[in-house]
Amino acid sequence: QREHEQRCRPRTPQAQLDSNTVPFAVIPGTWQSSGRPGPRLGDFGVAWRRSNGKLATFVVGDTGPRSKLGEGSVALHQALGNDPFMDRFGVRRARKGIGGRDVVYLLFPGSARAGESIDAAAIERAAAPLLEGFGGVERLKSCSAVLGN
Repeated sequence: QREHEQRCRPRTPQAQLDSNTVPFAVIPGTWQSSGRPGPRLGDFGVAWRRSNGKLATFVVGDTGPRSKLGEGSVALHQALGNDPFMDRFGVRRARKGIGGRDVVYLLFPGSARAGESIDAAAIERAAAPLLEGFGGVERLKSCSAVLGN
């Protein structure tokens, strides 16, 4: 019931997000409900695809499986150079993951902006300075090298 109410309130991330136009990622549901510090719905992040160098800003837009990070909107798939759909048994379906270990995620806990409209331009305006404060794309790439494959 509470989740349904959250999705129906007009200023919540889930109520505003059109998968085709808004880049958003899905975090494990346990992150949201654990009570521990960490990313929450409405926080911002950056995803970088190692294989093609594409960088995309996003908002945390939903919660999903308990231990899986890597699902996202059609817009986030496309921003990272991915076809968000696949053919399976002759039927075109949404891909479940964005890119496995090829994609590095940088999340900014506590960065949500309550009451603001969320669209691709607003996400970029919010996330770009956070990335710069982190050390920019070069630091993200450096951290990625340490992570390995």
